[in-house]
Amino acid sequence: MSAPRKPPSPNLRAAPWLVSVLAPALSPLLASLFVLAAWQAAAQAGWLSGRLLPAPSTVAAAAVALARSGELWSHAGASLLRVLAGLVLGGGAALILGAMNATARRAGKQADTLLQALGVVPVLAFAPLILLWLGVGEAARLALLSLGAFFPIYRQTVRGIRAVDPGLIATGRSHGLHGWALFLHVILPGALPSILTGLRQGLGLAWLILVALEVFAAPSGVGLLAEHGRIAARADLLLLGIALYAAMSAASQALVHLLARHLLRWSPAHRPELFSRID
Repeated sequence: MSAPRKPPSPNLRAAPWLVSVLAPALSPLLASLFVLAAWQAAAQAGWLSGRLLPAPSTVAAAAVALARSGELWSHAGASLLRVLAGLVLGGGAALILGAMNATARRAGKQADTLLQALGVVPVLAFAPLILLWLGVGEAARLALLSLGAFFPIYRQTVRGIRAVDPGLIATGRSHGLHGWALFLHVILPGALPSILTGLRQGLGLAWLILVALEVFAAPSGVGLLAEHGRIAARADLLLLGIALYAAMSAASQALVHLLARHLLRWSPAHRPELFSRID
């Protein structure tokens, strides 16, 4: 008679989950390190023009110098605050209007049709009108960023609420949930995956719009730093600006991903560790 089989240790159970989390991040990281190493080697060998495409070490030296002077942090902080403010204003309005139009009947459908039509228009196409109304300043930049975040979040909010299973709503009502309580405990959780998808889309679009806004007539921000590099013919500052935008955008998307994993921890689709326990 064979000895009883020991249950797998918690560490072994967690291993598939750790691999599922770390593997998507390690592959791009290793590829990026390989590209940087090849770039550095080509620059040191003289195969690349230092004026047009400086070595990564030169870009890193410029970043260290700007960080010590505080200029790097002030520009990066200004860009982050603009995106955050646009996301809060545009996302908040999108959630409110999306919930109203998705649950209302006649008026909601008419308003939704108008907003869906406006959402097809590129956000920067509204720039001349917003500049006419608000002038060239921070208010206009914030309005355009808010619009960029608004439409994807609004679209996904309406789609998510309308896709909630009617059976779940009927079950909630049978348990005495109505009105605001029904929305909070049944409709909103059911629409949350779609809303978070809109949040990721709106955040990505906000970063794209920010690049265009900061390069032209912004008093601060990473785009202004890159514009100074263009004027001074310093490719290291231009590359540093691109790297900062990429890093901040990737970090913000990673935070949204972690938020989604936390808020959707009840969903099997967002808890791969559940499947690792099935033999």
